[in-house]
This record gives sequence, C-alpha cells and structure tokens, in this order.
Amino acid sequence: MRGSAPIYIKPTFYPDLKVAEFSGPLNGTAGQPAKFRWKVSNQGVGPTTNNSWTDKIFLSSDFTISSDDIPIGSKAIFQTLGINASYQDSMLITLPGNVSGNYIVIFKTDASNVVYETGQGESNNVAFSGINLIQPMPSDLVVQDISFPASVETGQSVTISYKNRNIGPNPSNGYMKDILYFSSDSSWSYTDPTFGVKDNYISIAPQMSQENAVNSTIPGLLPGNYFVIAQTNVLNNIPEVSFLNNTGISTTRLTVTIPPLILGLQKQDILTDYVGKYYEIAIPPSHAGEAMIITLKADSLAGMNELYLNADSIPTRSNHAFSATEPFKGNQELIVPELHAGKYYLLVYGSTSNGNVQNMQLLADILPFEIRSVNASQGGNKGKVTVMLQGARFENNMQVKLSNGSSSNYIAENLTFINSTKLYATFNLNNTNLGFYHVVATKADYSTAILPNGFEIVTGSAGTTGT
Repeated sequence: MRGSAPIYIKPTFYPDLKVAEFSGPLNGTAGQPAKFRWKVSNQGVGPTTNNSWTDKIFLSSDFTISSDDIPIGSKAIFQTLGINASYQDSMLITLPGNVSGNYIVIFKTDASNVVYETGQGESNNVAFSGINLIQPMPSDLVVQDISFPASVETGQSVTISYKNRNIGPNPSNGYMKDILYFSSDSSWSYTDPTFGVKDNYISIAPQMSQENAVNSTIPGLLPGNYFVIAQTNVLNNIPEVSFLNNTGISTTRLTVTIPPLILGLQKQDILTDYVGKYYEIAIPPSHAGEAMIITLKADSLAGMNELYLNADSIPTRSNHAFSATEPFKGNQELIVPELHAGKYYLLVYGSTSNGNVQNMQLLADILPFEIRSVNASQGGNKGKVTVMLQGARFENNMQVKLSNGSSSNYIAENLTFINSTKLYATFNLNNTNLGFYHVVATKADYSTAILPNGFEIVTGSAGTTGT
C-alpha cells in the first residue's frame, strides 16, 4: 500500500524456571517428618512477570506426576525472579502414615503452570529423589496420671502434667501431637475449650512411660469445676494397635474461679502487657434496669488499655457486648445502659509503650440520673443546633433545656432518644442571648439532672446550625 510504513513488533523476553537442586532423605518413617530442600533458578531471557506461583512435592511410584500420586507438600512463592537469579527453600513434611516401600519423590516448581516460559518451557520444572519408607511395628499409647493445681483463675498461667504410657508390644518412637482440653463432664466434645497443644518427641519402650507437661493460660472459662482431657497422638503419626484408647480423663476436677469486682468498691491490681485479667460483677435484682459505669485508671501516659464486658459469658477482644470506646488510652470507661440481674464478666487487656507493668484501679458503680457530657459544647445564635447528650437513666419523654439560672431558658424542640445513656437534642437558638448555660434534663417524675455551664451560645452567622 502506498505510504505504508513497516511496523516494529517488540519481542517479549520470557523466563525459564529450572530446578537446579532437589534433595531429601534416602530413608523415612511413615507418619514422621522429613526435610526436603530445593533450588530454583531462572535461566531464561527475561524476568518472571508473575510474582507468585506454587512449588509442590509428590510421592509417586514412577517418574510421572499423575492423579494417583500423593501430594505431600506445597509452598507458595512470592517474588520476581530476574535473569540468572535463583532462590533456595525447604520444607519439613510429615510423611504419609499408611504407606511403606520404595517411592519416587517428585518436586515441581510452578506446579500449576502460571508462569509462561520459553526455552525448555515446563520440561525442566521437575526433579526427583528416591526414598524408602519404613512402617514401624505398632505400639499402643494411653494417657495416665493427669495432675494440676486444685484451683486456678481464668486467665492465669498453669502447668498440667500427664504421662504417656506404651502398653503395646513394640517401642513407640517419633514425633506426635497431644492436645489438652477442659470439659464440664467426663467425655470429650469438639466444643470443649482447648488448654494447650504439645508437639512431642517420644521414645517409650513397651510397658514404660514418659512424663509430659503443658504450660498455658486458662482460657475464657466460667467459674466451675472442669475435667482435664488429654488426647495423645492426635494425628496418628505413630502406628498403634488401637487408637480408641488415646484419650485420658482426669480423676479429679480443676476448680476455676474469677475474682469479684464488687459494686462501689475500688479494686487494686496489676496489669501485665498482653495478659488479660478477668473479673466477675454480680448484679442483684435491686439494680436491674439501672446503668453501670466501669472505670479503669492505670498508666495515663504509656498505657494503651481496653475493657470488654459480657453478661453471663466470658468476653473476648473480638466477641463482647460492651467495650470502652477510647483507643490507645491508659484510662478507660465502659458504660452499660441497662443492667439485668445476674453475673457480668469483665476482661481488662492492655499494653505499655515502655514495657512496664501497670498499677491499675478498677471501679464498677451504678450511675445516677445524670448528664455526663454534651457534644458539641457550643452553638451559634443564628439557627438550629443539634447536640448529643451522654449520661445515665435518660427517658424518652424527658424535657431538656438550656438555662442560665435567671431569665433565659431555651427548651429543646426535638429529642431523639437512642438509649438510656444517649440522646440528641435540637434547640432553636436564633436570636438567643450569648453566654454559658446549664444543660438541664427533667423527667416526668420531676427528677432533674444538671450539667453546670455545659453549653455556650456564641455569635453565629446566617445559616449556622451549630459547632
């Protein structure tokens, strides 16, 4: 075509991943860990454009990856591999517990073929190693002699001891995992709270025992008496004559308590970084329907503390009904708008920027009918202003007004009731007198709450609705 010009197409330079090294043990024990190492290099003419792919390891009867091979390891790679660059990695892999004999271990980089490659393409993405898997003769493990202190507090660190005994005909050797639980009855359920996990190496001859212990923190348990249940060899890493007798149950119960926080009585305590403290607050029927405030005073400079509360259950930092609202503060407040009779449980959690423990004072008390704060605390005299009142024992049919104690009184023309601790009040402040005013709330029974000089009327411009 006349006037046409040649088009230059810029070539694309692709990577070429190659398994430079792969190694593993020549012998392994079924159900036990084995370490594999590898090195992958890019011998292509361009860097990888994908910044993630997956390396996988298979157990195979031949040198070809197929559907009947056993995947035993997988590792995600997140990086860009430049020309002639390489990476080295390794995995400690638990070998299958139900196999024995000679196998080929196949390693494949970019196992899902997400990296487009040039040169030899995918053909050099695999490497091989041989392994002889040995299946040990079965032993038979049981749990005996579970022991612990008679009493402990929720959130407190404690050590629970127990024995693994081999009642089988063969030695019991290798790595395995034990798990300890608390249960309100003498049978295990998947809902039972976990106390701790023990990754354990054992070497127990027939009819012999091995002492073990787990130190951990008592989880969020309600006060009461609990059995300790220990399950051994939970992943069946060690072959046994029977796995049905791997659960041991304590012969006595652990008594779990929570210290009380008594209404109106300040409690002194120590708060350690990242260690939760729990308290129980008893609400009698005489205080049902009232509001409660919990105040924490600790390190006001370096402390970053939190309060969480539940009724009838133990709170966590992620699951709670009430919480303090000021983040990154040493001193905190938590308000419950309406109580019911029963037990409330408080979690205090915190940390410090200087790594020191905090001396803290806790107080739970019943709030009287009061206005605690007004936000905003100023409003212009050229229009309507809506403010938020926070306090306790508010009612939907209250009257709220601004009063200077003499001739000027401005009643809110609209109230939006949120709950007994929060409401919004709208005042028409057009052409009102400037100055400080008491915020006054009056109930139908004529009881009154006053926040002295809680609001200031200032000069406002046209259209001002508040500050």
